[in-house]
Formats: sequence, structure tokens, C-alpha cells
Amino acid sequence: MTYFNSIYINYSTIGSLLTTLIAFGAGTFLLLLPKKSKATLYLSMVFVTIFICGMGYLFSNGSYEPSKIPRIVTLLGVPFRFVFLSQFLLRFPNNNKPKLTRVFLYVTVIATILFDGYFLSQALKADLIFDINGHSYDLDIPQYFTNLGRFLVILILISVVAVLWKVIITKGSEKKAMLVILLALILDMIIPLYLNVQQRNGALTREKFLTVMAFLSPIGSFLLLIAFLNTTKDRSTFLFKIVGVSFLTFVLIYNVILYLFMMDREEIYDFIHRKELSILLDTEGKEKIPELEYILEYKPSTGE
Repeated sequence: MTYFNSIYINYSTIGSLLTTLIAFGAGTFLLLLPKKSKATLYLSMVFVTIFICGMGYLFSNGSYEPSKIPRIVTLLGVPFRFVFLSQFLLRFPNNNKPKLTRVFLYVTVIATILFDGYFLSQALKADLIFDINGHSYDLDIPQYFTNLGRFLVILILISVVAVLWKVIITKGSEKKAMLVILLALILDMIIPLYLNVQQRNGALTREKFLTVMAFLSPIGSFLLLIAFLNTTKDRSTFLFKIVGVSFLTFVLIYNVILYLFMMDREEIYDFIHRKELSILLDTEGKEKIPELEYILEYKPSTGE
């Protein structure tokens, strides 16, 4: 019960929950397709990985209860998401270079396993720190996060090069689908990666980074799935596609409405508490209100 009393709900938490729900629905939908192609299998693994990482992310960023396990689960799964994504892109809509695709599979999987081993060696002995900008606990391993960023850049470059190559060699509706997938990668991977570097360097607060990521991720997932459903050669019923597209459309619209609502609520909350604090500091004797834990004062005249 202690854990549930420490749950922190804001837009980034709920937006992440929406992404997790999309991943669960998409992963289940793709896994249930009969006689699925290898491309479909790898795309389903992308969404299964997003779901697992999303659950870890929700428990680590949606609660004030300090725990290493959710963060470890998230960071272990993130590289595999991009490994599976690159395999999907190399195989969709057709596997034009089977030998090259297998080479990339073996190399990236082995590299990811080794990198995750390195991560575990660092994470298990690392301390937890509270990131006040992100309102969450994180592992105190800055060098690892620097190396993770470099490793993810390599994996993302493989995916970007793969989709650009497919844009060049495909024609007609398949080319349009690959262009939509490219847009999805920009929204769901490239922009968040750039913003992550910015927030690690202090140019962007973690709160703003999480908010933008929570807003863009469902849109990227939506575009990727729509492009896939309209182009795939795998057999699925028309009703199956209608239900899938309707669910994605509902979640996407809900995400936009939720963003506007939560931003408005947070502005109101900040305004009310700033006014309360201003009144409190101007009151003689500074009587404490129940929510106030402490007051720190600095007087420039005395330096105290």
C-alpha cells in the first residue's frame, strides 16, 4: 500500500501509459495474425519491447517510491527495441538483402547483449538519486548514460539508413508507406534522441523532455502502424484492421485532449500555490500551513 500512496500523476505519466497501451494492443494484434511474415514478427517484438519498457518507465517515473528494478527493466529493453525495429525495416515490405539482414541481426543482438551486461555491472552497484526536474528516481551512472546515448545513435542510424534505402528502391504505395514510416521514426526516435542529449547537457529540463516524449511517442506509433496495416501482405480480416485503426485513432485523439487538459491543470496548480506562498512569506510570524514543510530565507544585507 505504501507504493500506491506515492504514485505521481501528471501528463508525462499518463502519456506514457497511453504509449504502453498502444504497444500492448499493437503487439497482441500482430502476434495474433495467422501465418505472419518475419517482418510482422519483428514489428510485434518492437511493440512488446515498448510495452515492457513502458511498464518499467511507469513504475520508475510515476512514483516517488525509490526502486532500482523498474529503471533496470526499462534500460535493459531499450536497445532491443531498436534492434527489432531495424530488422523490421530491413524486411518490410520485402527482404531485398537476406544475407545482409542476417549479418545485422547477429551483430546487433550480440552487441546489445554485451552492452546490457555492461549496464548490469554498473547498475547493480550504483546509487539511486532523485532528479528533481523529472520528479523521479534515477541511477547515478552518468558515464553509462553517455555510452548508452552513443550506442542508441548507432542503432537508430541503422534504422534510418534502412528506411531511406527502402524509400529509394520501393515504388507506388510501398514508397508512400516508407515515407510515412520515416516520419514516424523522426517523431518517435530522432527528435526524442536529440532532446534527450539536450536535457542531459542541461539545456532542457527533464520534465519538458518527458512531456514532449509522451506527446510524440503515440503519434509515431500510430503512423508506423497505419503505414504497416495499409501495406502489409499478411492476411488479416477487414474487421481486424478496422478495430485496430479505430483503437489507434481514439488513443491519438485522447492523447491530444489529455495534453491540453493536463497542461491547463498544472498551470492552475502552479498559480494557486505561488499565490499561497507569496501571501505566506508576506505574513508576519509566517504561520505554517499544513502542506508547508520548511521555509529557507536568504537576506542579501546580512549574507545569512
